[in-house]
Amino acid sequence: MTNRYDDLVNWYRKLYPNNNDLISIVSGDASFRKFYRCSEGVLMDAPPQTEKNTQFVKIANLLHSANIKAPVIKAVDYEQGFLLVSDLGNITLANYRTEQNLVDLYKKAIDVLVKLSSIDSTDLPCYDDAFIAMENNICKEWYFKKNIQIEFNETDEETICEFEKLLITNDLQQKQIAMHRDFHSRNIMVTECELALVDFQDMVKGPLLYDLMSLMKDCYFVIDKDKYSELMLYAYNTYKDLNLIDGMLYDDFLKVADITVLQRHYKCLGIFSRLAYRDNKKQYLEYIPTVLNYIKDVCSKYEELQNIAKIFSRL
Repeated sequence: MTNRYDDLVNWYRKLYPNNNDLISIVSGDASFRKFYRCSEGVLMDAPPQTEKNTQFVKIANLLHSANIKAPVIKAVDYEQGFLLVSDLGNITLANYRTEQNLVDLYKKAIDVLVKLSSIDSTDLPCYDDAFIAMENNICKEWYFKKNIQIEFNETDEETICEFEKLLITNDLQQKQIAMHRDFHSRNIMVTECELALVDFQDMVKGPLLYDLMSLMKDCYFVIDKDKYSELMLYAYNTYKDLNLIDGMLYDDFLKVADITVLQRHYKCLGIFSRLAYRDNKKQYLEYIPTVLNYIKDVCSKYEELQNIAKIFSRL
């Protein structure tokens, strides 16, 4: 174990000097965090140089205020980057779902998104045009240049520029709400018959349909077409009843949703490539074919995406 592990254990022992229980590693994630289970909950080693610990605590409290289940913060040392939080167990939506329960579970997840939309997002960072452009650049820098090492001609560059403008416009025209930003089946815990959220420290104020489509077109899992259609109709009717989509017709809702997730997947090509080449987490490369299939599928549907579709077909 590292010195940080020893420091984390010493910090925990000072909190509970009479507690000598064993501390076992739970996992690491796509960030630089590590998680350890103890009798009082879960210890988080979250280096302050890389992790947003202040935001994690703040947003956990925001989620609780909206009656959304999330880890309870029991203790925190911001200087060292150590946290003790309540234990939500080991069961994620990803490993709990079955063919039989998937629709009901995902409807519950959509209901959580409705609660999320009620959170006061005033103090959250804005997912604005500059933010989205920064994310788009991750794809160009890490997927196109580093991963597949492709050079584009002038026509391709113009096509990509117009494509990215479309993605930004589509996101900004939607209702802007509190957005988890990584709302997928591995970040949703199933505990005590409820769904709980983790990995929410990057929450922003952004487009209504972003989190929905992160769930529905998960980079790690493909929902079959019939269940997908049923769930999208459920989401549409739910948002419509709550006046969140301003009377949008269903076909228009589906198109906005498609282009919204297109922007996410475009970014994810870059994120997965960066994890592989910068952070030596090569396992993320295996998800790129799924992401590319999503992108090609959406691009094939709409006339204004035919030029970018040709680029991705070449790849």
